[in-house]
Amino acid sequence: MAHFVLVHGAWHGGWCWHKLVRELEAAGHVVVAPDLPSHGEDPTPPQGVNVGHYSDFVCEIVDSLPDEVILVGHSLGGLTITQVAESRPDRLRSLVYLAALIPTPGSSPAGRRALTTQTLLDAIRLADDGSVSLVDPDSIREIFYADCSDEDIAFARERLRGEPASVAGGAVEVTDENWGRVARDYIVCLQDQAIPASAQQALAEEAGCRKVYELDTSHSPFFSAPTALAEMLGQIAGS
Repeated sequence: MAHFVLVHGAWHGGWCWHKLVRELEAAGHVVVAPDLPSHGEDPTPPQGVNVGHYSDFVCEIVDSLPDEVILVGHSLGGLTITQVAESRPDRLRSLVYLAALIPTPGSSPAGRRALTTQTLLDAIRLADDGSVSLVDPDSIREIFYADCSDEDIAFARERLRGEPASVAGGAVEVTDENWGRVARDYIVCLQDQAIPASAQQALAEEAGCRKVYELDTSHSPFFSAPTALAEMLGQIAGS
């Protein structure tokens, strides 16, 4: 049995993990899949929310659990789990980056943006007040959910929220003494149209991940392949 905390990516919420939560719990694991501040049903206004707010929130969850935690970060959630590892290395069993960005030492916000597809960048819109970014709803199938069912896409479309604009460009401090000593694994999504598989492979190598796993899915295997994803996480928990 393992304690998993699942950290969603930009525009999403804890809702995106519902199939995976069911699979992991059926296998006997303890799972927490929260809404980050200003996402899902969390009422926090987006103005001024940054990755520090996300990581502080997740640190509180990690501190509340009785055992070491496996943190899983999807997409932009990779920034959050990295910052949590820097703050709480002794409370973590390992990190799992799922088609995720990793802010390694020396990386920059501009460099992180360069890892995403032009299709995604072209679909992002800033709200009039500049506080949040939004994704063109006509583009979400192609970018996030190419292999997902119509029902899953409709489910997501109703729940996607604006991403606080200051998060993606926020600074994340990492050191070898803290983040660097937490075991790291990476799951590459081979059909990803948000972060190309080649970029994911490069991130995993640069970050010194101990093992790279592959799923032949889009950016959202928690919808299209929850059983395979749960089995892979179970393998990681047993390693």
